[in-house]
Amino acid sequence: MPERIPSVQQIGKFANRITEKHIKPPSAGDCWFCLFQSQGGKPLGEEIGDKSHLISHIREMHVPGSLIVNACRARGRTDMFLGIVFHDPARWLDEIRDDLKKYLIRELHQRGPVTRKGASKGGTIIVSMRGKGEPKVVAKNARNRRINRGM
Repeated sequence: MPERIPSVQQIGKFANRITEKHIKPPSAGDCWFCLFQSQGGKPLGEEIGDKSHLISHIREMHVPGSLIVNACRARGRTDMFLGIVFHDPARWLDEIRDDLKKYLIRELHQRGPVTRKGASKGGTIIVSMRGKGEPKVVAKNARNRRINRGM
């Protein structure tokens, strides 16, 4: 069962609760979906379409350094800016919060389903159980057209 996507307001509250103690440079202990990059430079979670790790970060109030890097890079920030941010996070706290908020809203609300498998980009996927029969996957594609497939 897919995890419930936090609302825009919940994402905003998460970003606003971040303090300078949460802001640490990326390390080997970071979330792998945030830390590892594809050959094209996209974070692994974004590349494979997994969003459950972002939901977990919000639920657990955990801000890995690599999530901050991904959010800042998505907004066009340079590596020089990131170096300054991790050196003096208190001075750049508002920008970091804003970048994280916009990144998480974009990733969770504007990029299709949260599930790891079986859904196309830009679509939604719903599993319905009808009576005693087999479960059916009822999906809507990016054009909001209904697609019925057996599981």
